[in-house]
Amino acid sequence: MSKQSPHIEYLLSLSAQVKSEAELGFPQLNVTQLNWKPNATAWSIAQCLDHLLITNELYLQQVKTQIPIARSKKILPFTPYKKGWLAAKFIKQMSPEGKAAKTFKVFKPDTSTIDAGIVARFLQQHDMTTRLVKHAAEVDMNKVKVVSPASRFVKFRLGDAMELVLVHDLRHLAQARRVMTSSGFPL
Repeated sequence: MSKQSPHIEYLLSLSAQVKSEAELGFPQLNVTQLNWKPNATAWSIAQCLDHLLITNELYLQQVKTQIPIARSKKILPFTPYKKGWLAAKFIKQMSPEGKAAKTFKVFKPDTSTIDAGIVARFLQQHDMTTRLVKHAAEVDMNKVKVVSPASRFVKFRLGDAMELVLVHDLRHLAQARRVMTSSGFPL
């Protein structure tokens, strides 16, 4: 087996961070803890995870479709991956260090009580994300495109879309962790 590209290695390291963060404390929480909000406008831990499930599914549906199409068309990884300039801005904004941004309606989480299975569903989806990162190594991540679910006019390179999903996961897992450390969090 050939050596993986540096970007695939980077994506796999991000993926490992996401898994570690998600497994650290969230699976042990009960429904009350998962749905508790520090204030009326903040999201609960469950809402952070629901938002990630919704957002990721909209991106990953396309990735699951585009990778086999690219393989069948022999769009193989001949050139080194290069991040797009627009994607670089989105990735910076969506990273844990990025400024808060308004969530597009298509990505908004459920406002009702969310069951405790949300953690297992997120971890299961994350395992699929990791498998897709590995499959992305088989195609040219510069040429395969993923359309933003927020706007059909915005297209990302496959490598950019996968990075965006993972840094966005880290952002909202950090947000969920802050909920756990908020004053008044039920023990």
